[in-house]
Amino acid sequence: YAKHDLVIAYSRLADVTGYPGWPNLGDHEAAVGYLRKCLTAAEQLSAEDPTDQNARFDVSMARLRLAKTLVATSARDEALGILRTGSAETERLLASDPQNKRYLLNAEIYRQLLGDECSRAGDFTTGAAEYERALAFGERVRARDPSGGTWLANSTMVLVSYSQIAESTRDRAMAERVEQRI
Repeated sequence: YAKHDLVIAYSRLADVTGYPGWPNLGDHEAAVGYLRKCLTAAEQLSAEDPTDQNARFDVSMARLRLAKTLVATSARDEALGILRTGSAETERLLASDPQNKRYLLNAEIYRQLLGDECSRAGDFTTGAAEYERALAFGERVRARDPSGGTWLANSTMVLVSYSQIAESTRDRAMAERVEQRI
């Protein structure tokens, strides 16, 4: 349990120092350092028992949080690599438990962030494909939890980003796909 507590402690230190999206001290570099330590501790915990799904999920969360923070520091290439690795890991977790809401939400968020980064780099085709994948995961969450909540907020953000690609590229077919999902 001590190592799991360490994962949580590093994550909370990152929240306070500079994790994007939370009120913090604005020190993204310090948050990156704490999240690197968080990821290392989570990986060690997962390596001790590769069958522990919670430990594997901790690795997935640590990667997601590190990637989001790296984007805030403009280390986009490193963030993109971490997003790709983390997305694949999350989808392997999902394969072991296809209805797990936490895994589905993480898979959606990973794909959304991949779409965002590809779009920022000007690769709108890949960005749109990532948004489609994100929305597919969101639909699976909705099937399990029709009341809304987190999945609705995530899917709405994906649709907004997806529609911005359609608008900026003036891609009518893409705009129609987005409209069908609304």
